[in-house]
Amino acid sequence: MILKKDEYEILRFTQNDKKYAFTLAEVLITLGIIGIVAAMTLPTVINRAQEKELEARFRKAYNVLETATQKTIADLGYIPLCYNWPSGEKPYPPVECISKDENGNCIYGYPDGSPVPSDYGGPMSECKAFNAAFIKNLNVIQKCTHTEEDGCTVHYKGKDTILKEEDDSLTQEDLNSATSGDKNMRESVLNKLNSIVLADSLTIVAYDQTVPIIDINGKKGPNKWGYDLFRFKRVGSYKKGIYYEAYAGHPVEKGGRNCKQMLQSLFER
Repeated sequence: MILKKDEYEILRFTQNDKKYAFTLAEVLITLGIIGIVAAMTLPTVINRAQEKELEARFRKAYNVLETATQKTIADLGYIPLCYNWPSGEKPYPPVECISKDENGNCIYGYPDGSPVPSDYGGPMSECKAFNAAFIKNLNVIQKCTHTEEDGCTVHYKGKDTILKEEDDSLTQEDLNSATSGDKNMRESVLNKLNSIVLADSLTIVAYDQTVPIIDINGKKGPNKWGYDLFRFKRVGSYKKGIYYEAYAGHPVEKGGRNCKQMLQSLFER
């Protein structure tokens, strides 16, 4: 059959205008695959974003401590004696747990009966002057003498509680022995320490001590050790002055990183 010119043009246009589409089944299968992939990858993306946020806040917290401390030294005009000896530089031999009281708390000393020096942990004779100047260099919006009860913080787990969760066979005497050298890490003590909250929600518990506890995002979760709870140690050196290093004694809850690991990642960048 021979088509007329106008009939041929209509047929050609109709053929060229033919549209292709997915079937409903194909669309549903594609959406299902996309949903599975999203369900598998989204938690990882969210967790990584949260890690990045906490890392940024950790960096800021460290910088706040360092800046306020150096400003305090400049204000005073001298390096005050209010710091711990740096790791590995203590001028005295280590003390030992020479006996325990009826509750399992260690009594530290030297086996030969030698007295423990008053500056065994570090020189602390000028802490009053340091603390008075230090707090003036922080943007404080709230101050608490009883950190949880006064509302500066939520309830924190202590090192004793975390140890018990990891090993239920531990007795109270065992837990007392494990925390004898650092009673601030006991849950019953930790939540009763003094604290200050800064304008950016950064919270410093035991701010007037040389080993403060830092909640890098305040009451906002997760409020877990190794996530947003860390502990620094203010140390002093004739060569380096006063600075902060990681405190090895704070606990780390499952999946978290200790302060030393966080500081290492901070200085590697």
